[in-house]
Amino acid sequence: MLRKNDHVIFAKLDRGFRDAEDFLSTRRLWDQLGVIIHFLDFKADLATAHGRFVATLIAGVAEWESAVTSERCREVAQRLKEEGRPRGNKAPYGKKIVGHKKTRRFVDDPEQRRVGQQIIRLRDQFRLSWETISDHIEEALASYENRKPRPKWGGHPKRVYNPRQVHRVYHLERKFQRDERQRAEEADGHG
Repeated sequence: MLRKNDHVIFAKLDRGFRDAEDFLSTRRLWDQLGVIIHFLDFKADLATAHGRFVATLIAGVAEWESAVTSERCREVAQRLKEEGRPRGNKAPYGKKIVGHKKTRRFVDDPEQRRVGQQIIRLRDQFRLSWETISDHIEEALASYENRKPRPKWGGHPKRVYNPRQVHRVYHLERKFQRDERQRAEEADGHG
């Protein structure tokens, strides 16, 4: 959609392109089309050899910096995984995060497991729909927490166990139970 004498303005060069190669190929294409590129984070005239060199150098350094940051993030994530510590703020099903900063760790979440087991019971024994199970769980939680039930979709704050989440928890709890049985069988076989 760009045409001759159009201007494209980037706040920062390293945010505009995936890597140095992407910058170079895009710059060449836009040069052929007559599109003018501006970067707010540095002043360089890309119509000159000096300006193109500086921009290419900055794009290369940005790619290197991004790669180094990615390597560090992978190393930290691997170390946290090996230590059994959380990455981010999301715990796997059946667990919750406790502690602060360096003491953060996963612990079992029996409440989440009880809800999962109840979902399986309602689905398998009574053949209830995901929507009906969601309503049942929400009514029980609202009563327990002394509040009004929340709507299924949207609204603020949203229902934790909406029909989609109920379906997801059903399968997660099933897998959790299978894994527990398998670990118990392996322990019995080795004990």
